[in-house]
Amino acid sequence: MHHEGHRRRHGHDARISRTREVVLTAARRILLEEGPEAVTALRVSEATGVARTTIYRHWPGRDLLLLETLASVEIEHPTFHTGSLRDDLIGFLEHLGRRIGGRPAAPFITAMAQRAQHDQAAAALHRNRMDDWLNPLREVLRAGVEAGDLPETLSVEDAVARLSGPILYRGLIAGLPVDERMVIGVVDAFLAAPDPRPPTTPSSR
Repeated sequence: MHHEGHRRRHGHDARISRTREVVLTAARRILLEEGPEAVTALRVSEATGVARTTIYRHWPGRDLLLLETLASVEIEHPTFHTGSLRDDLIGFLEHLGRRIGGRPAAPFITAMAQRAQHDQAAAALHRNRMDDWLNPLREVLRAGVEAGDLPETLSVEDAVARLSGPILYRGLIAGLPVDERMVIGVVDAFLAAPDPRPPTTPSSR
């Protein structure tokens, strides 16, 4: 009797997991192909055949479905280790420029930025994802410090802001393409003065 009940629960849980995955797979496709506003119970129901009542049971609000869809989007994180600091920085920033202008990242960023304005969970997810996307740049900078190509006093986070800021502004705010000439200019300006802070001197007493 105990085993029969366990099998029923296991089967029920497996069906729930399958249903959730079917819905989220369809929702991700709709997000990437049609945009965040299309991620609704009605549209997902039409795409999957899963009843709207079932979708509402798992995600009582539309924002909950969209947020979980956004959280489930997997985006590739390449590494940049050519042995040349300049080439690695250029490679990463060019990749970042392509990422924020194309799929799957562009609709993800747009949706997250919209939701983050009035949803704390979306804001936290947005911060975490953007932070995650910039980690390869941090790795390049730390490797540069270890190799002696960058000063030991370098603030990695300040450097990340100086390098990625112009790219993110141009691609996300200005809505313009990020070209190679711009990327090279940003990298060369950084390398010319990687640590622009004035040196600290002991205060005289």
